[in-house]
Amino acid sequence: MSSHHPLRDADRAALVANVRRRLRSVADDLGAPLALPEERPGASVPLIGRVADPEPLMRAEEATARQDPTALLRALGALALIADSRRVVLAVREDLQDLHRTLTRLASGTVVQVVPVAARYPRDDDSLRCEVAEALDRRPSTFADAPVHGAVVLQDVALALDGQGATERWVSVAGAVASPMTRPLPLGSSVEDAIGAAGGATSVAWVCYENGLLGGHRRSADESIDLHTRALLVLPAKHPRALADAAPLGDRVRQGAVACQPCQLCSESCPVWL
Repeated sequence: MSSHHPLRDADRAALVANVRRRLRSVADDLGAPLALPEERPGASVPLIGRVADPEPLMRAEEATARQDPTALLRALGALALIADSRRVVLAVREDLQDLHRTLTRLASGTVVQVVPVAARYPRDDDSLRCEVAEALDRRPSTFADAPVHGAVVLQDVALALDGQGATERWVSVAGAVASPMTRPLPLGSSVEDAIGAAGGATSVAWVCYENGLLGGHRRSADESIDLHTRALLVLPAKHPRALADAAPLGDRVRQGAVACQPCQLCSESCPVWL
């Protein structure tokens, strides 16, 4: 893999300004920020792209990467140009072997190195940085400050490079639905519409969590799919997690202030358990 950025011989300052202008213009139109790294010429800050959904019922990153794998590499190249990065890694879940092969072939001759990471849940950015370092036989400190950009964000960056904004999101609808699915949904469509597209809820009374139970948020039927939506997890209204969330805040605070009382909330919320 070459250590030089493919655009190194051009007027870097002008190129960086042009890329930033395109990305910021689209971000302003969307009313949502795109993740732009700091420009630090000579600092060689590493960058990490990710095709590894953080919970097992989520497939948005995988679906996004399969739709247009070249877009991910274009976006990483643009972000690497801005940050002057010479170490750019695209981490792909190891069980997505066909996708890994495709991305490796497309990345040949570029600054992007595709590496496999374990299908491990739950996943956060710090654990991913450590896995990337291990895969490349590097010290964890090598990637300690590396920004991590998921496949969905990289797709937004690629669209912005073409002067376009996102109009849809790949969303996984799972849990208590008739036909769990991962498909593109228009931005602005309702949670109820998304659940209907998955065959409807299998429980008359249900609750919905956006982006999983660990770090996700409860959403009502009339709320909309937006740029942050990756998954909708539908649970029966009598699911232990739903009942716990319905408890008065004071009760939950008091319970959290004492030693563990084997309430099983942590195991009921664990995506592996689900």
